[in-house]
Amino acid sequence: MNIRRATHDDIPSIVSFTTQTFDWGDYVPDAIGDWIEDTTGAVMVATIDHTPIAVARSVLLTPAEAWAHGVRVDPAFRGRGIAGVLGAELTDWARDAGAQVIRLLIEEDNPSSIRHVEKLGFRRTVPLVRATRAVGEATANPEGNGVRHGQSTLKAKPGK
Repeated sequence: MNIRRATHDDIPSIVSFTTQTFDWGDYVPDAIGDWIEDTTGAVMVATIDHTPIAVARSVLLTPAEAWAHGVRVDPAFRGRGIAGVLGAELTDWARDAGAQVIRLLIEEDNPSSIRHVEKLGFRRTVPLVRATRAVGEATANPEGNGVRHGQSTLKAKPGK
């Protein structure tokens, strides 16, 4: 196995093993081309016989803070420590780029990834809280959650 920076030639292989990562699909296939172009980050791939079998990205959010994400391993190669090797490479990249902190996000229902990053020395700092609201409920209801307003007395003035 080799670790190197991703290139545009790697995109078809990366898309093939990331398209259905989650029940809802994955964002990596849509983003990978832009990630490779982005000079504020690094996209690394693990390869066997020059074919990518894993991918991960880190990007600088500020000169001292990096964001790690997009870690994906082809299902045929999971459980071999590949994500850890990629994580170490990206940690080195972030440190060399000046980052003092690396942040990432893992959903609560992904215990294997949580265990993995804890083994790498990451610690949980903030829980993720997700809230949703059905479309249509955000509009005002004058009869129930607001009052009818008359025409505004404010008048727009032409720009100079």
